Amino acid sequence: MSWFSLAPRGAAALCLLAALAGCGFHPLYGETGDKGSINPQLATVYVAQIKDRTGQEMTNNLRDALNPHAVRAEHLYQLEVGLVQHTYNLMGREDGSAARTDIALEANWVLRRLSDNVVVLHGYSKSLTGYDVLTNEYANIVSGKSDLTRAVRDVSEDIESRLAQYFRDAA
Repeated sequence: MSWFSLAPRGAAALCLLAALAGCGFHPLYGETGDKGSINPQLATVYVAQIKDRTGQEMTNNLRDALNPHAVRAEHLYQLEVGLVQHTYNLMGREDGSAARTDIALEANWVLRRLSDNVVVLHGYSKSLTGYDVLTNEYANIVSGKSDLTRAVRDVSEDIESRLAQYFRDAA
């Protein structure tokens, strides 16, 4: 392969990088030249405890995501999350049992500024996961727990992304 056959690819990549630089693109979580890092702003969010076992897992995920290095920061905001979990048995077999189970996890959340108790951001996040129901009950229990953990992670990541976007745009 000659250098000349690679040149068009290199030129296209160079043009793409130049276009991204000119459009104002900057990373969501990284450092920018004038605004600094978003992580210190995310660390100012206190995540209120969410009820139940699934809520506890969501609370831990959000706290770890918003302040991964456990930086000591004054809490300026409070994140309140309400979770609703639904389980749907689908695709029935001849004996009436389910062949598939879907788990839907829905979260309504608000970000409240603590200084004046004003809601500055709110949203809705949802994840839908599912697994095939097997004849082995233990496998079904493990699959259900694994899918619920995946749904919690998906919803947590969505909320974290929206908070990061809010702080980036507010800066």
